Amino acid sequence: MPSDLTNNAAKKFEFVFIKSEYKAYKVKFKDIIYCEGMRDYTLVHLNTKTKPIVTLQNLKTFTGRLPQDEFIRVHRSYVVSLSNIDCISKNEVLIGKKNIPIGESYRESFNRLIEPYF
Repeated sequence: MPSDLTNNAAKKFEFVFIKSEYKAYKVKFKDIIYCEGMRDYTLVHLNTKTKPIVTLQNLKTFTGRLPQDEFIRVHRSYVVSLSNIDCISKNEVLIGKKNIPIGESYRESFNRLIEPYF
């Protein structure tokens, strides 16, 4: 599926279906805290569940289904929800009790995105 078509779908709806363990879970974008890439899998951490949903999609493919104005890649293994960031330091973001590193190659685009909020 072309990425622009996928992003249009993400804008049209406020949720995404995530395939995991032979089921498709309906997850609202606002419930996604962050996504963690684990090679060919993505762990989707939610504020409504204690355990993440594990899906057999790599991080790049999965996050292509999320709205680009609400989620940003901060590291090769992490994509975060902007609305769930509690604190930002030079090298990491804090979401709840989880420190997520900001990768060197992602730092400039992350800083450009958050600069208007300062």
